[in-house]
Amino acid sequence: MAKITVNGRVIEAPDGAVLLEVLKENGFYVSSLCYIPGLKPYAGCRTCLVDVEGPPGLQLSCTTTVQDGMVVRTDTEEIRAARKAVTSIILANHSDRCLTCHRREHCHPGDICLRDDVVTHRCLTCSKNYRCELQATCEKVEMAGYEPWVGEERSWYATAHPEADRANPFLEFDPQMCIICTRCQRACNEIRHTGAITLSGKGWDTRIAFGAGGPIHESNCDFCGACIDVCPTAALMEHPNKWVAKPDRWTTTTCDSCAIGCSIRLGTKEGRGVIVRPGVGNPVSGNQICVRGRFHYASLKPRERLGRHLVRRGTILAPSNYADAVAEAARHLRQARERGRVAVLVGGTATNEEALLARIVAREAFGTEATTALAPVLRAVAGALEARFGTARMAGNLEALAKAKTVVVVHDDIEESHNIASLRVKDAAVAGARLVVIGALRSELCDFAAAWVRPAPNEEGWAAARLAELLLGGADEAAFADALAALRGADPESTMVLVAPNPVSPGKAAAMAAGAANLAIALCGERASEHLVVLPPEANAHGLLDLGLAANEPDWEGLAGLLVFRDDPTLTVPAAATALRPECAVVVIDGLLHETAKAASVVIAEGRAYAAEGTYTAADFRVQRLAPAVRPEGEAVRGFEALRALAEALGVSVPATPEEALLQIAAERPDYMPAADLIVGEGIRLDVSRAPKAAVVPLAEPPAAAAGTLRLISSRDLYTALDAAALRHPEAEKLHRYDRVRLAPADMARLAVREGDVVEVTDGRLTVTAPVAADERVPEGAVYLSSLMAGGIAAAFFAASPMPTVRIGAPVTA
Repeated sequence: MAKITVNGRVIEAPDGAVLLEVLKENGFYVSSLCYIPGLKPYAGCRTCLVDVEGPPGLQLSCTTTVQDGMVVRTDTEEIRAARKAVTSIILANHSDRCLTCHRREHCHPGDICLRDDVVTHRCLTCSKNYRCELQATCEKVEMAGYEPWVGEERSWYATAHPEADRANPFLEFDPQMCIICTRCQRACNEIRHTGAITLSGKGWDTRIAFGAGGPIHESNCDFCGACIDVCPTAALMEHPNKWVAKPDRWTTTTCDSCAIGCSIRLGTKEGRGVIVRPGVGNPVSGNQICVRGRFHYASLKPRERLGRHLVRRGTILAPSNYADAVAEAARHLRQARERGRVAVLVGGTATNEEALLARIVAREAFGTEATTALAPVLRAVAGALEARFGTARMAGNLEALAKAKTVVVVHDDIEESHNIASLRVKDAAVAGARLVVIGALRSELCDFAAAWVRPAPNEEGWAAARLAELLLGGADEAAFADALAALRGADPESTMVLVAPNPVSPGKAAAMAAGAANLAIALCGERASEHLVVLPPEANAHGLLDLGLAANEPDWEGLAGLLVFRDDPTLTVPAAATALRPECAVVVIDGLLHETAKAASVVIAEGRAYAAEGTYTAADFRVQRLAPAVRPEGEAVRGFEALRALAEALGVSVPATPEEALLQIAAERPDYMPAADLIVGEGIRLDVSRAPKAAVVPLAEPPAAAAGTLRLISSRDLYTALDAAALRHPEAEKLHRYDRVRLAPADMARLAVREGDVVEVTDGRLTVTAPVAADERVPEGAVYLSSLMAGGIAAAFFAASPMPTVRIGAPVTA
């Protein structure tokens, strides 16, 4: 540690640390409009000037490193004057009428100006008013009344500016607000490794541009919003909350959009979510989230969520009060139990504590085991892992991804399904790791890979298994030459294997898990389970697995009653529709009036995951805490409370609070005990020990595809919101990329179909009609359907075969 003196105060700091960060950490104000913590200093804004004894002139604190004995001054008259002069140059690229007004100290940014009728563009009319870093900097630097250009025209007002880009549902880009700090460009390139943002033009004509200079949605932007987080002005704004996102409360909780367990800070206004920012302290997500995590709160309007409890009166669902709805639900379920079998189904976004209550109700009220619509896929994956390791709990740690020296990914496309895991793989590749990608779809990871093994569609698992055989002594094959070269000699201690089993096909999911397991064993031997991470399809899939909710697959035939918690099984399990008969008493606890809820006898409105309190178990068995961030709509209640009330009405004793429920879970599974003291946002890994064995088990040959047909590929896409998809909402996928049939350009030419043509995709049993789009990710001889498209129709295709084939008819005419 070094000792330095700042404004007469002695402080300690790491030798070689960035001076700017040390000053800020110790409470010294230094403006910095271009610096991004953790990245190489850009030194573009020049506002972070300080006086360091020794070197001549003022120094930039972002490029100065701490040295023992250093004497620093941050607030001399010379520094203040220099900062004002530099800031005035920056303001040449920005509307400055309010920022430099001589009455600034008498006028707040929210006040209407009564003196200046020349310019209407001011802080009051800016969507980032009160939360603008440039505005705050001008206040601190005391720019009020500063006019070095007396008698000159202000350049910003005399310059024609490009039109704002508001053509997509997520981001807005207004070039006239941009001060060319390049933070967005560097965040996109150096943090996200996407490269969607560039600098175009030269000199005074330099501008920020997306892609080749066109609209944002025509670039390779994936709308993660990292650029928004670092933008100091209103140049980049979130479209959904542009004018309403001044929250009155911030809550750190856990994202429910996938199984990574990212931490988010959800800003609320009057109990409703209005803005999301990345959380802090999470060792996996860090300060990054994806488009689903950032914008999922706005996937539906408040009126599209359930705010009233519903009870069936004849053929209609009529509003009811909470007490009556719970009593009616209990009555229907008791009567159903007298008639026959009652099933309890729990969704993948239920917390561990909610799942425990559902399990207790199932056992004690109905004499059965609670299960989940995810069970077919989870059981298939668990079976494949148990055959090779003797356990389904892999000890691989997602924290290790970014620092791994060798990474293998077996997936459909984790850039879409588990975006932050893909980001950490990119981190490793950029740092020099050898990356091998196994997948039929061309993903962004292919651009970072030392080798891309592209198997026939849906044969990723078999390709991984074959690669394992070759590593263990088989003869070389040309298709695997690059992969073998990258993997031979890999250090087992710094190797990670990542697999994302398919979410709709149990057969394909099992093969992917089996192939990845064989490959991990070939690379890491007996310690393979410590280097394998399985990415399940939903947020708390591993929690449901730990609680035994995937031990049995749902049996839909002959049900007398069905209790569904926060799920629409018709979206993922085609057979679920058979249970929704008039003679089956269906009780739904959910915040959505989806297809299952429409067939229900009683619907108890609940406040979904962001209103919940409890825990999730993430992909690498890291327990993350959820804090109630939003208020349930209208008369809706929290899910835990609804389950507890229903249990009491059924005469079943359950834990009274999520804390008590977690302690009961910990009594069954002691490795959950530390989660009782868990801080929201940080997470704690369960004590997952090394697997008792590591044995390669060969896979049976994959089924052959029918001649003259296209293989169907389906996976979770990045943009479709699960809750909106459950409502079959036309804006479930707001970019309208994945509500289309996607084909390779060569296949479109061969089939004589054009972009936007409406076509029929059929296997002779099922048919889906949708517009077609060209997609270079899709291999020739295949057709891609998102797993959530058209009410989850892809699952119905895969229900008949793990390797479904389809035909595409001629364009449909009106």
